[in-house]
Amino acid sequence: MTWDVAKAAIDYLATQPVAYYDIGLFGGEPLLNKPVIRRVVLYAKQILKRKVRFRISTNGVLMDEEMLDFLSSYDCDIQISCEGGRYLQNELRPGKAGVDSYRGVMDAVKMSRNKGLRSYRARATVTRLCPSHKELMLQLMDIGFERMNRQPAFDLELGLNPDQVERYCIELKDLARSHLGARSTYVAAVTHDSPRAYISRINRVSISLLPLRYSMSFDR
Repeated sequence: MTWDVAKAAIDYLATQPVAYYDIGLFGGEPLLNKPVIRRVVLYAKQILKRKVRFRISTNGVLMDEEMLDFLSSYDCDIQISCEGGRYLQNELRPGKAGVDSYRGVMDAVKMSRNKGLRSYRARATVTRLCPSHKELMLQLMDIGFERMNRQPAFDLELGLNPDQVERYCIELKDLARSHLGARSTYVAAVTHDSPRAYISRINRVSISLLPLRYSMSFDR
């Protein structure tokens, strides 16, 4: 996305009568477009008269201390795409030209922790390669994540089949009753009894935690 398009989107937001603004920076990989990200954040803070919240979704590979400092100075919520441990991450999100995408996640988390940030979280897609929901949580915690979102995949080649959906829901219910449930953004809210109801409830809760009125996507 060019700066002209991004600026026009922010100018449009400024005309909307909302209580606050929630701007999402995602792609593709938004950190391929760092100059526009900086201009968007600075311009939005300048022109939008109500509260502005920023979120970025990134694989972490291109995160550096300068960008991390910039994002954290504006209280940007940082969501790092991570599918689990080294095997799952590199299998599901292979880096270009042999780049170890797992190392990129590790480096981004380490930088965030060293700076004492609390605004970063994992975003994991649950596929049939996932050994178990609990094991996935433990792998993410081992990397250093203290907060995590997890989204089941259904319509992909590696999406969950009906039996795995049922197992996934049972595991969610068990986790919601355990101390690990507090680590999840939406596990604790699961209360329904059928697999379809579980998935529906998860999707509604995950949306309610990000109450978007307007959002913008930033591609290269």
